[in-house]
Amino acid sequence: MTTIQDLDAIQKNPNLKKWVTQIYAPRPRASDNYLNTKNYAIIQISGKQLWIQPQRFYDLNRLPFEPTTKITLKHVLLIKKRDSFHLGFPYIKGCTVEATIMNHLLGPKIVTYKMKPKKKMRKKKGHRQKMTRLYINWINRRNVAQKFLLKNI
Repeated sequence: MTTIQDLDAIQKNPNLKKWVTQIYAPRPRASDNYLNTKNYAIIQISGKQLWIQPQRFYDLNRLPFEPTTKITLKHVLLIKKRDSFHLGFPYIKGCTVEATIMNHLLGPKIVTYKMKPKKKMRKKKGHRQKMTRLYINWINRRNVAQKFLLKNI
């Protein structure tokens, strides 16, 4: 076990100082990443509300489009760009999100097992949800009404 005196001696050594700061530096929380992001939007698609960012991909329920199809999503609930928020009531008019269907895939396997004791009844079933991987190209906020602009929140 290292003591405070050992850590002080290691930090004085310039070769080991970088190594110690990497080990003992506080790690960022997952919630901090969302708060510090500059551009994001909350959209409604496939019966769910998703927090999205440009140049990332998301898995959601199967959409009836072919892979490499570009789609435009119009159900945008909230947008944050740098220091400004746009909030919709319920959707933001004139705001769209451009996305590309990457591929179709299957979700993780869910196994259900039913058993009735003393009756010799056992049923094991499995299910894999059909999913679509969606890549967010960019968030367009042109033609957005300025009366719902909230600054410095």
